Amino acid sequence: MNRTLLYERWATEAVRPGRLTVATSAVHPERGPVRCSAAPLVAADLERLGHSVCLGPLRLGVGRPGADRAVAYTATYVDVDGTVAGVTVAGPVDLGADVLGAAELSVREWAALFRTRRLLIAETAATCTGRGAAASGREAASSGTGEAASCAVVARTRETVAEFLRRGDTVVRIGSGEADGSGETDGLGEADMVGPGGARDGSGRLVAFDGTREVERQLARLRAVADPESVSFVVRPCTPVDDIVPAVTALRETFPRLRGQHPDQWCYRSADRRDTLRALSAASDVVLLLDRPDPVLLAGLPGPAAVRPVADVRAIRRAWLVGRATVGVVAGPEAPAGLLAEVIEALSGLGPYSVVRQEAHRRVVGRGSGHLPQQGGRSAALR
Repeated sequence: MNRTLLYERWATEAVRPGRLTVATSAVHPERGPVRCSAAPLVAADLERLGHSVCLGPLRLGVGRPGADRAVAYTATYVDVDGTVAGVTVAGPVDLGADVLGAAELSVREWAALFRTRRLLIAETAATCTGRGAAASGREAASSGTGEAASCAVVARTRETVAEFLRRGDTVVRIGSGEADGSGETDGLGEADMVGPGGARDGSGRLVAFDGTREVERQLARLRAVADPESVSFVVRPCTPVDDIVPAVTALRETFPRLRGQHPDQWCYRSADRRDTLRALSAASDVVLLLDRPDPVLLAGLPGPAAVRPVADVRAIRRAWLVGRATVGVVAGPEAPAGLLAEVIEALSGLGPYSVVRQEAHRRVVGRGSGHLPQQGGRSAALR
């Protein structure tokens, strides 16, 4: 690529008066069609510098004398597939030397980023938290969509909670920090996870337990209110399992007759999301996060990569990409539709690239038919 890179200045036309035009595509008089995929990034950068900018196609090496005469600054290279790509900014000459100088500088600065890159792509699935998750899980299961298995965890957990409560147990719902969803992240709190026919049909009590902090303090409070012969637990769906295993161990040591939810009912989706993000971050020079930042998932990320939230492709800054050979891109469930494709397309205009999709996935392997086994009509979680 470096051996084919050309910086040039050409006459052009069809630019808007009083504005710089960033080419979305161009026709070079010698190289032919030029792909200008990074145009949204270049335009946004110039706008942040205070310039009036528009986007559009340009034809280079043409023009006519007079007030409409314009000049274009270009940096083009031949890509590995033989096509030509690059960056082009043009403007009418009456914009003045300062503005046209800024256009030329912009082209050179963005062209300095041209290099071969890897794009590590992770598309993380939605979690199934929320009070309406059980209903949506049942709907997904009946619809045959790919979300059925994970969302069905919520419904099965509700059923387990309801059965424990009918026995009169104190049911400890273990979550992690904000993911607990109870409104209390540092102690016990009345929870409302039970579906119809749950707590109202028995004398049990459902309490929330943050499995990631002040575990001993919460255990002391639990000992004060619970019958040690009638304590059980469930793991709140979409809680990162690795975070709460020590809390489960502490509960078993405190209450030797503890009843537990079967691990087949635990949800690994949040753990998969975090493992994916951690692996991608460790392998990347910078990570573009196309989703709202999640403190639970972002906690303790390894590696030197900076995580940059990106809600719009134009938000990507040139400084983020300087010297970056591997760019991680995380498209979460709340990423705007089409944003991942826009980001890949824009980065493809800054040099040859390779797209690698990365994921971590844990799957509960059921016995027999693959469903949770039943014994005597009772849930496997209660054996």
